Amino acid sequence: KMYETALLMGFGVKTGIDFPGEETGKLKDYKEWDELYKCTFSFGQGIFVNGIQVALAYAQIANGGYLLQPYILKEIIDGKKIKFKSSPKIIRKVFNEEELEIIKNTLRKVIEEGSGIRAKFGNISICGKTGTAEKYDPSIRDYNPCKETMSFIGFFPQENPKYLIYTLIDEPKKGRFASEIAVPLWKKIAEEIYEIEKSKEIDKNLIARNEIE
Repeated sequence: KMYETALLMGFGVKTGIDFPGEETGKLKDYKEWDELYKCTFSFGQGIFVNGIQVALAYAQIANGGYLLQPYILKEIIDGKKIKFKSSPKIIRKVFNEEELEIIKNTLRKVIEEGSGIRAKFGNISICGKTGTAEKYDPSIRDYNPCKETMSFIGFFPQENPKYLIYTLIDEPKKGRFASEIAVPLWKKIAEEIYEIEKSKEIDKNLIARNEIE
């Protein structure tokens, strides 16, 4: 079941994003899983992923359980004419509403009382998760406890998600946990986006009021 869900979420295959050089990552066939691997897989060891795959996994939770085709290029404009425009494409439904509710509430608790508490700002409802991963070192053919990545991924607002941000620091020189390294960076980016959105809303309201007057 875990293997099947990971496949449905897009792990172990290319996302097909419109950018060259993407790697598939690595998802071991379930027939090769032993009891130890089942345990370590549950918290992310033994699987190789790229950043887009991680972002897509959480986007499925934010997008009502749907896996969408990712893209970088939004549109091409020539003067006032739109020559090309990307649009969301649904690949498949992965989670049902009951599953989504459980996952969202769990991710919200990470922010309210867990390792992501430093991500909180304003009265925004945030769902997210920290990540601290040891890196595989080919020279010793094992995970190297001295080489790590620290990450945090989160989306907001919980009720109607609009933004998803993924921050990752590769082999940080200071700090020991993602909560003190990746989370503050995430919050800084999220706050700046929120301030830009607020200013846009103010401008829209002013324009609307002027038109009425």
